[in-house]
Amino acid sequence: MNRFLVIVAVLVSCSTAENFDVKKCITEVIKARGVIESMIGTLQPIEDVKRSAQIAQLGLAVPSPNYNSVRFGVQNPLVCPQPDPTIFPVDQPLNSTTTVTNATSRPIIASNVRESQNVTPLFNEGRIEYSNKRDLFTTWTTSLLEGLNDEESLCHSMRSMDIRSATKDQMFALFALTASNNGAPFCSICHQMMDKTRGWIEKNAFGAFSEEEEFLRKMILTFFPSTQTICSMILPYCHSDYEGKVANVTTATKCMRCSLCSSSLTFFQHYVVLESNMLQKVLDFLQSSFFRNVCAELCIRFPPNQTEPTSFFPNGVDFYECALFGNELFKFAVRASNTLFIPEYFCSLELGWCETDTDLNMIHCLRELCEEYLPKYLSPIVCDLIPDHSNE
Repeated sequence: MNRFLVIVAVLVSCSTAENFDVKKCITEVIKARGVIESMIGTLQPIEDVKRSAQIAQLGLAVPSPNYNSVRFGVQNPLVCPQPDPTIFPVDQPLNSTTTVTNATSRPIIASNVRESQNVTPLFNEGRIEYSNKRDLFTTWTTSLLEGLNDEESLCHSMRSMDIRSATKDQMFALFALTASNNGAPFCSICHQMMDKTRGWIEKNAFGAFSEEEEFLRKMILTFFPSTQTICSMILPYCHSDYEGKVANVTTATKCMRCSLCSSSLTFFQHYVVLESNMLQKVLDFLQSSFFRNVCAELCIRFPPNQTEPTSFFPNGVDFYECALFGNELFKFAVRASNTLFIPEYFCSLELGWCETDTDLNMIHCLRELCEEYLPKYLSPIVCDLIPDHSNE
């Protein structure tokens, strides 16, 4: 992603102050905000429908004749913690019990974001209105909107921006602008990488857990965002006519996908999978947020010691035992990542995007990217400046 941001900045900085059209830039920024706001309003019902359908399907499943519940035995009387109104809440310890009140707090609004750009948590179950800065969907989408909040200032700064002096805020704004208005070449790349990851883990999870644990694993994953939701969050451009856009594989897409796949997985391996401190932070976050809420939901759905002889959980779901399984599920995913997310394996063998000794220099893709996707007010200025070969 850093490499992509630099490329975008180079393209923009190639435009001279005399040729850069500030008015058209302002129009593009306003358009991008509209795309992000549309994405925000679209994803919530998509996730609700997806989750409801998956839970309904799981509700039809019945245990095998020899099924035996081992993980959830007869328990001491326990009170299920109340799940938060969002899957990604403020950190809370696993032994906390949150009481849901009739709170009337407003959805999170950054202080410098327009009133029309309210962002509500993606996983709000409708219990209360909720203001939460730790909701990942809220935090990310609000950041995108903040980056594009002041179109006048942003476009005038881009007019004289130089790659050596560009700030992080300017770089992120360029990413938000591109991801919202010109993300076409990246929709299929994101979708295929996410879909392949899900399919591979699903295939390799078979036989790794007991029948009881496998059903619990599927219940937990119903709360995880779909591929469409994840890619639409990262690239708001993709959310409208999602299926059509992920099916659109162009010359620029084919040119960039090997390099983007390899670069992103190398970053993920070095800064996440191989960093024990980072892995612990991720696990701590999941245990205090995602697993906590999912297990609280399951504890309420299958109360401890309220026997249902034909259920996968005849003794109900113990919240703490469920959270412990979440820990084991995370460790399984990390072990799988050590095998799956090796660029030479995933990008070459699983996706078929990279050949042996492939040149990972993305510069050679710039002309295709420029001619196919750069906004019209920039392409006449920039495209002729790009060399036909990466060594020019």
